[in-house]
Amino acid sequence: MKKTILKISFIFLLLSLMGAGCEKDNPDYNPNSIIGKWEWLYTSGGFAGTVYPKEDEKVTWEFTEDSLFIRRVNNNISFQINFYSSNDTLFWRNDPTDMIYRFLIKSDTLELWDLSAIPPTFSHTFKRIN
Repeated sequence: MKKTILKISFIFLLLSLMGAGCEKDNPDYNPNSIIGKWEWLYTSGGFAGTVYPKEDEKVTWEFTEDSLFIRRVNNNISFQINFYSSNDTLFWRNDPTDMIYRFLIKSDTLELWDLSAIPPTFSHTFKRIN
């Protein structure tokens, strides 16, 4: 009987220690949300095929909770505008044309399809950096 209680106590202690070492999840983090900062990996489509950032260039797209889209090249803001989203579609007004993107998020990878062009021919791929 004592051995059984000792084994159960040891297992309980071990499980408690394992659980104490786990990081707490961020309650505000939604892996399916476009809100956050994304690093551009490549663009596919059109005549050029696949286009990658230059070796010395880091391009990020950031979507803030207050509906601001910020594009940065090497941490310098190159474009900024208000956006809105509905389900899986992103919109922003860029005179004279509205920009429309369909998006899909899988495992911290963002795929954007440019629906503004007719026919839609470009897709952009990003990875989440925060």
